[in-house]
Order: sequence, then structure tokens, then C-alpha cells
Amino acid sequence: MTPPRVDVVIPAWGDDPWLERSVDSVLASTGVDAAAIIVDNGNDPATIDRLGARPRVTVVRPGTNLGFAGGCNAGAAAARPTSDVVAFLNQDAILESGALAALAEVASRADVGIASASVRLADDPDLLNSAGNPVHFLGFCWSGAYGEPMADYQVEADVASAAGAAMAMRRTVWDAVGGFAEEYFAYHEDTEL
Repeated sequence: MTPPRVDVVIPAWGDDPWLERSVDSVLASTGVDAAAIIVDNGNDPATIDRLGARPRVTVVRPGTNLGFAGGCNAGAAAARPTSDVVAFLNQDAILESGALAALAEVASRADVGIASASVRLADDPDLLNSAGNPVHFLGFCWSGAYGEPMADYQVEADVASAAGAAMAMRRTVWDAVGGFAEEYFAYHEDTEL
């Protein structure tokens, strides 16, 4: 079988020492045909130029900080027309080698709208940052299972909201929902989606 084509959008702002490792992890992903799309929301020009010279990396330079929501929209607009899955990743998130393939597999199912990754804490990868985000009936959202052991969340489960830090959906779903609401410059755009 042909591996799914997954375009990973990474909005980049500020001089973040993790950005290069984040892009490396996308390009090293196994089981997928992965490409990285970096949206330069105001990052170090030398870093962006260096990363943009790599194969399978596209740089989008809007000339202004579009925020997370606008940056993700601009990046998705630059995705390969033949991509099967569009994924979104924080600039300081590092993928394990098979994580993108697992996320794409779930996102590719007809009964799944958005697939949310299991996001772990960098300083203690045995603990979670998010196992999907719960949403209160008043609209409040938070990182579900924050600080809880990753081992307690080994079974796939439905979640109310995906964590924008690492999520994916079929390209057809992305096109149908029309992207992130850009009035959510940063924060809660994932919940609204």
C-alpha cells in the first residue's frame, strides 16, 4: 500500500530552539509520506531559511504574525493538493517516529472528524500534557489529563476537542470545515474548530 500523504503545518513565532527538532521529527516520521510546512509568523530568518532549504519543507512567509489560527490556515492553503491528511503541530512539539502514521490512520477513518494526539510533557514524557481536551457546557476547555501518567491512557477514546498542539484530519474534512476561526489569534481555536 502507498503510505498516506500527510502535510504537517507548523506555525513558527519567536526564536524557538525546538523548531528545528520539530521539523526533523516530521521528516523522520515512518509509515507516511510526510512534508512540513513552516509558517513564518516572526521567527529567526536564518533558521527559517536553513529549514526551508531542506527537501519536503515549504516555508510560508505572510510578512506578519497571523497567530496560531491564521498561521495554520495559511499553512494548510500551501499543502500539497494531493495530501490525504493535514496535521497541525506546535513548533516545540517533537513527534515519535510512528506517531504521525498512527494519527493519520485514525484521522483517515470515515467516522472520525479530527484526531487528537497524545501530547506528553517534554521534561517528563511519562506524563501527559493532553489526552484530548474536555469542554465544559459553558464553553470552557482545558488540557485533558494534564500531568497524569501516559500509561493510564493507552486505549483510544473519543474526546470533545482535539489539542491544537498535535492534531490531524482528512484533507476533505479540513476543506469542509473551512479552517480555524482567525479571530482566535491564539488559544481556543482548536476548541472552536
